[in-house]
Amino acid sequence: MCEVSLEGLRGFVYIKGSAKSDSQIGGFIAELLYKDGSTETYHIPVTLKGSIEYLLHINKGADKLKFINCGSDTIQSIKAERLKLTHALVKTYGYLLSLYFKKDVLREQIRKNIKIGFLSSLIKPYTVYKKAQFLSYLRNKGFEDLNLYDEYIRSHMPKIEKFKHFYGGVILSWFNKDLKRTIESLNKAGFSEIFVYDKDVSLSDLLKKSKSDYFMFLYSGDEIKDYALPFVESWLEYEGETDLFYSDHVNHDGSFYFKPDWSFYYFIHYDYISNAVFFSRRVLENLGIIERNLGTYALYEAVLKLYKEYQIVPKHIPLPALKKSETLQEWDTGLNVLKSFYGEAIEKNSEPNTFLYKPSLDEEKNLVIIIPTKDKSELLRTCIYSILEKTSYKNYRIVIVDNNSKEEETFRLYSELKTMSNIEIISYNAEYNFSKIVNFAIKNTREEIIVLLNNDTEVLSEDWLEWFVRYLSLKDVGVVGAKLLYPDSKIQHAGVVVGLFGYADHAFKGCKDEQGYMKRISLPQEYLAVTAACMGFRRDVYEEVSGFDEELAVNFNDLDFCLKVYSKGYKVVYLPQAVLIHYEHATRGQNDTPEKIKLAHREKRIILSRWNNFVRRDPYYNPNLTLYKRDFSLYLPNFYWLE
Repeated sequence: MCEVSLEGLRGFVYIKGSAKSDSQIGGFIAELLYKDGSTETYHIPVTLKGSIEYLLHINKGADKLKFINCGSDTIQSIKAERLKLTHALVKTYGYLLSLYFKKDVLREQIRKNIKIGFLSSLIKPYTVYKKAQFLSYLRNKGFEDLNLYDEYIRSHMPKIEKFKHFYGGVILSWFNKDLKRTIESLNKAGFSEIFVYDKDVSLSDLLKKSKSDYFMFLYSGDEIKDYALPFVESWLEYEGETDLFYSDHVNHDGSFYFKPDWSFYYFIHYDYISNAVFFSRRVLENLGIIERNLGTYALYEAVLKLYKEYQIVPKHIPLPALKKSETLQEWDTGLNVLKSFYGEAIEKNSEPNTFLYKPSLDEEKNLVIIIPTKDKSELLRTCIYSILEKTSYKNYRIVIVDNNSKEEETFRLYSELKTMSNIEIISYNAEYNFSKIVNFAIKNTREEIIVLLNNDTEVLSEDWLEWFVRYLSLKDVGVVGAKLLYPDSKIQHAGVVVGLFGYADHAFKGCKDEQGYMKRISLPQEYLAVTAACMGFRRDVYEEVSGFDEELAVNFNDLDFCLKVYSKGYKVVYLPQAVLIHYEHATRGQNDTPEKIKLAHREKRIILSRWNNFVRRDPYYNPNLTLYKRDFSLYLPNFYWLE
């Protein structure tokens, strides 16, 4: 069902239908075909739930609307209905009112790029409607034309009459390739000075010769984008003076690397920053040297040294300022750099040019696994026995918190489990409130490390608790979370992105269990939050933030807890080495009743009132990525510092 007849229709026509409820669809390109052979192209967005709604304005002689990128069973229903002018205007103006006056981040992404004020939109409502629908399509589908993306950035380049800063380009020339191309790009981009940093030049000599305030280091063969410096200059004016910052970049194959803000644990597992780095004069004077013998890990070592020894935290401008050449990374060199800082706690990971940081394991730390449950004994049995049979860490016990179970099978299972010395069953006999249940259980335990676990989970990796204990032994880590898979092995949870779909959602949910965008499925790293379906934290951190907020009974209580922990200065770390299956919604079900939907909306409002700053800007999710997909797809550039 990839087309709909428009025979005999003209004027405003309302297209309404449904597609498979799959956020990966995003939208369709549709061709309006006329009987005389002429065509018009439309970009029709599809909502997360699969809804298709679009208002067409067609001329006489229309034949049909054909969906181009459409599988045979993708569209489940579709119809076309002619609207009177008054009804069409009501729909159009209603849409515009919602777009301009509802203040959620999803509509804000659209408004930023329309660049037409509300009053002006009233004069040509259908023109603005079509533009907004096109932007919705891009947001839902992801921006796919990378050449057009580069042109879009260039078209928004700020006009700066006189730069406040001088910029020097420093070419690390030990690769001896395409040096001329790199120099030409620096000249075209407007760098004040260009230096070739080779065996005959020291960093101190370079600084003495230079008048520049900031230095961008790049390898021979790399190309700086011609639009980079005006954006950098405007960003520095917005951000204030900074000693060290990095940009996004374009790979040699044309793909974009849109990076998170500084993520220390991600960085020591993978050089996600690469060589798109700017250093201030002052910080280079402190650093003293860029080690030539480290090859492609020279700047990696410099950034780590500044962070570890001088406590300089790199900042991030979300702009693809550099196109990287293809270079061969020396994996062993990177390993040696990391070992110089972290010793034998670092080893090679399974993926080339990635590493694994294994903090020391204190097997004496006491740990309690808290499992809230109500009936569903078959799920609980699978969960408990997977822990008992597969967990290599031994110093733990399990506390099951029963919440009004009624089924005989459940109590038979309890009788069986009570015979085991490391399992305790306690009762919480009040209305379901996840936060109250958790707080109640923690008050009735004493262990230093607490792990919350859903009853609809199943342990896959034997060392899952060891990874939790390792990272929770680090003073700067407050919360850890696991990689959760659906039974079909697709990702259910690989961290939480705040702002996704207007509130928050799981990163990569529904995607294949592979490396993911920039290897972000497969490597430990910071997020703002992880799910409480499998979450670990220390008791002292829990007490410092006063536990879980009991006003959030069902939804977002884990998000709120993590954001409280993050706001205290602790890191929330996703650990993909800890792997479990999550049979999601198997116990409580979906929010699909009027009462559940009403409660979910109320709890969403609470989150927005408390944490709107993070909903609008998650530091671990690049603002150039869409908020309407979970796979880190590209959206239109977000130059928030120019607003």
